[in-house]
Amino acid sequence: MSSGISTFTSGKKLMTSLPWFQPFAPLVNELNFDRWPDWGDLNSLLETAEGEITNISGQPIRFVPQHRKPRVFEEGFEQSAYLRGEVLVRPNNWHDLINALVWMRFPKTKAALNARHFTVLKRNNVQGRSSEGDALTIFDESGVIIISRDEDLVDRLSGHRWVDLFWRHREQFIDDVQVVLFGHGLLEKSMTPFVGLTGKAVVVSVPKESKCFEAGFDQDIDALTEVLVSRADLMTSGRGFFPLPVLGVPGWWTENERLDFYQNQQYFRPKKNNANNGSLFRNEITLAQSHAATILFDTTMTRK
Repeated sequence: MSSGISTFTSGKKLMTSLPWFQPFAPLVNELNFDRWPDWGDLNSLLETAEGEITNISGQPIRFVPQHRKPRVFEEGFEQSAYLRGEVLVRPNNWHDLINALVWMRFPKTKAALNARHFTVLKRNNVQGRSSEGDALTIFDESGVIIISRDEDLVDRLSGHRWVDLFWRHREQFIDDVQVVLFGHGLLEKSMTPFVGLTGKAVVVSVPKESKCFEAGFDQDIDALTEVLVSRADLMTSGRGFFPLPVLGVPGWWTENERLDFYQNQQYFRPKKNNANNGSLFRNEITLAQSHAATILFDTTMTRK
């Protein structure tokens, strides 16, 4: 049993009350029973989604039990999803249940991520572990998506100017920034939140006039991050993500309503001196919906 939360009822109550779980709350509320959901329950929930959820090859995604460790390469976790559309789920396991919810909430991104995982795993099966594989795993497990129309946010974030980011410009952050927890490992940890809870973020900067913050943009987040994940030249190193102290996000934690919360340098760590003069990697993308956006990575963290 993961997370230290023994019953589905208690975990469900937490999920629907924590602000960072709100993107998943409609799905969780559909699991309106006290027992642990089984694979049939998850597949029934899958069928309520708008449009069919598939892997990159167009095979329908189905949740299936995992009763044993893989014996051959093709039976691995990512391999099963890529080759057969089968997402393995262990019984009574928060980690796998949340992964299933992320598949339903961000199906395009998960399919693209699964395809890259498979490509890297197939190559690594011969060559060994790679920095690209590490980066994909970091995003899959601990990833955070930040959508921002605040041009100054990235400088504050990359400079670890936490008081500026979360306190002095608090209202601007609330108005101009969306933070979405994507990594299912991070989401599992967040069920029992603690000071120290930190995600690994990618920032997608959109213009002020963008319609991305209007109703209906939820699906566009999936389409946007699908483009990000699909690019073989992006997410090639785990050192390019922005660290994000999750409990610092305004409105997410009662204690962050006080300035002294952000002055805890054990949690809101200052940037190391030797990384202050680096630069940001910027990559322009355009979605089919004509949303222009800029993806940013912190190249100051890619240096030894």
